[in-house]
Amino acid sequence: MEKLKLQFVKKKFKYTQLWRDDNWAIYLKENDVPTDAENYFFHYELVNIRIRKEDIIRKVFGKELTTLAGEYYPNDNEWGLYGWTCFTEKEAMELKVRKQAFLSGRKQKAIPDYAIECKSALTKNGNLKNGQLYQST
Repeated sequence: MEKLKLQFVKKKFKYTQLWRDDNWAIYLKENDVPTDAENYFFHYELVNIRIRKEDIIRKVFGKELTTLAGEYYPNDNEWGLYGWTCFTEKEAMELKVRKQAFLSGRKQKAIPDYAIECKSALTKNGNLKNGQLYQST
């Protein structure tokens, strides 16, 4: 099964994975080729990574087109259900805690268990430690 890439380019944007824990990840989305500081664009995306099975998607001229099995990034139609836009790394980590609790069927009272993990991943100013990939233990 193919894993989601640490870096990829899509629709003129570069995505870089900053953090990953099982089926959750935070990506930095920025201009693929920023021309100058005024036109530089970036934000963070929290994604719930899902797994796709190999499947036949359609037949074209008698040949079957298939999708490969593997992890995938939410598409535009899934945004808001499995992917969210954030403006800081801290906001993305906090949202991950809330969404993970919600999607796993837990109530908001369960968040303090996850808050310890979230807090340990961040520095005092809310950035991920050392700007490196953070892997949950």
